[in-house]
Amino acid sequence: GGPYRMDKGHEVHQISDEAKENISKEAKAAARKMGQEALAKRLKDIDMGGGDFAFYRELHGAVEKEIHALRGVLRRVDAAAKERVWLKGTEGELDDNRLVDARAGEAAVFRRRADQRDTPHVQIKPKRLVFLFDCSASMVRFNGVDGRLQAAAEAAVMLMEAMDGLSKRFEWCLVGHSGDSPQHMLVPFGTELRHEMDRLKVVQRLWAHSEYCGSGDNTLQGLEKASQLLAARAVSHGPADQQLVIAFSDANMDRYGISSDALERALKSGRDVHQSVFFIASSNGEAERITQRVSPGHAYTVLDMKHMPTMIKTVFTHSLQRAVRTASL
Repeated sequence: GGPYRMDKGHEVHQISDEAKENISKEAKAAARKMGQEALAKRLKDIDMGGGDFAFYRELHGAVEKEIHALRGVLRRVDAAAKERVWLKGTEGELDDNRLVDARAGEAAVFRRRADQRDTPHVQIKPKRLVFLFDCSASMVRFNGVDGRLQAAAEAAVMLMEAMDGLSKRFEWCLVGHSGDSPQHMLVPFGTELRHEMDRLKVVQRLWAHSEYCGSGDNTLQGLEKASQLLAARAVSHGPADQQLVIAFSDANMDRYGISSDALERALKSGRDVHQSVFFIASSNGEAERITQRVSPGHAYTVLDMKHMPTMIKTVFTHSLQRAVRTASL
């Protein structure tokens, strides 16, 4: 572990917790400082550099079909809230504009609020999403084993490309979390990624955080911070049609004592936010075990990127069903 870890495709060994305890606080602090300094330099280089377009095109080519599939899903997703209109008839409250008709004996002078039936899919408010990526050390450490960081980068490219041109219906941001912090802002709300260079830099930053961060896991704290981002956006820009957090993780949780119950509590902590996690890697079946233990609609094991658009569609469906149940309470 530690900074400057490189993916060389060799067999990976992790030191035990007991061995970690024998490392002095001074050595840990020095390693963390070294990593932070290297990360700052790398991020500066990314901002100034021309970028590796071959790398981006490789990622794009790997998920090109999924980009088109997800774009289709996003364009067809239903509105959570139907427009409310006044329906005229013989029931409801008296329509002030028809008092003269009422005195003349007209019966249909009442009105009532109802969903607008002729346009059931009108979306009045934007759907608001936070994409939360695992940038922890294990992502790059095990990338040579199962390609988990490569999968995360491909997922990020798929999302950024699919969201292009849909800003009227969707507001989104993309953040990461690592052992160093529960929130690394990679794409703030309202950012337009106009060019391939802009999207490449996002992927490079995501990769850099994983490469240079210290050990640790901030999944639960990252989910909490993601909900706070949505709450702050609602205050500054008004309510949303739907609010979702979609997290991408390598399921390396047992090592840090994160139980399935604790994860479920974090995923269900927001009343007005639907949170889900996609496990894009699994060591010794850990992702599958967590998915089975967490309530349906909140955890998915997606080890093949071709299934990702369908799974994202499923998340929207579960969120819509939850919104309907909440509205009926």
